[in-house]
This record gives sequence, C-alpha cells and structure tokens, in this order.
Amino acid sequence: MLKDAIKAGVPIELLSSSLNVSVESLKGKISILNGISPKVIEILNDKNVPKATFQALKKMVPLRQLECANLMIKFDNFSKNFSHSLLQSSPKETLVETLSKTPASKEGHKKIIERLEKEMAHVHVDADKLKETYGSNSLKLTIIISHIKTLLENQILFRWMHKNKPDLLNELIKISEINSLS
Repeated sequence: MLKDAIKAGVPIELLSSSLNVSVESLKGKISILNGISPKVIEILNDKNVPKATFQALKKMVPLRQLECANLMIKFDNFSKNFSHSLLQSSPKETLVETLSKTPASKEGHKKIIERLEKEMAHVHVDADKLKETYGSNSLKLTIIISHIKTLLENQILFRWMHKNKPDLLNELIKISEINSLS
C-alpha cells in the first residue's frame, strides 16, 4: 500500500508525517520486501513476521526462501532465531552470497547445531502438549456429540428448532453424524 502511494506520486515526507513515523523508518518498511520471492510474500502476507526474518530470507535464493517459508508455516514459528537457524543450515548453493569468506569453523557448526536442536526441542514440547490434550478433547467431543444426539431425539425441541432455527438445526445434525474423530 505504501509502495502504491509513492508510485502514485505522494511524497514520502507527506506519508511519514501523516503516519507519524520517521522518513528512514518508512523507507525501511517500504524496502523490507525487496529481494523476497513473490510466492513467499503471498504465503506470508497474513502472518506476523519480524523484520529480521525477512532479512534472513533475503540472503537465500527464491527456491530456498519458499522452502523456509513453508517450514515456518508448518511449525508456526516465524521468529528471528528460527529463520537464522534455517539460514545457517542452508547449503551454500542456496544462498545469494556466502555468509563468510572463510570456511566455517567447528565452533560455528556446533553453534548452528545447538540452535537447531533448541528449535526442534521447542517443536517437540509443543507437539507433546498437543498429545496431552488430545485424549481429553476427544472424550469431551464424544460426550458433546452424544448429548446433541439425545437433544435431537426430542421431537418437541426438534420441531421448534426446525421452525425457528433451521441453520442451527442443520449444523447440529452434521455434528451428530460424526462417527470418527480421526
């Protein structure tokens, strides 16, 4: 939207004063997506992605940017640390320019591996939390479905809902027809 306003001829100074931000800050926001693949922009457009993540993605070729963006979506992690660990673990041929002119030391590799291990540990903890709640949530859903079936068997209630709330009745019927939670 900012780029469109500038292309239409609105001076950047006027935009910055209207938005109550500095000209430098506005220029940074405008240029943040320069060097990012359009497909990556499209899939990340509704996500809250930090500026540092885009800076890490800019150092990768478009195909690697897309791979990393998909990983971020899969793990629902758009953090600076995760994007930097993806950058560090990227093969040299998938980078726009190499990260350093000298070969990486063993210490550098250790740090990269430790960072990846920490990120994967966080993902594992999140998965364990989901596993812990799955059983109780499944039981609750089964009880709710059973209760809805009982309510729908009541003819007076069924007729009243058919007359006054047909949309709600249709949704309740769909829920009552759920046979499997998988």
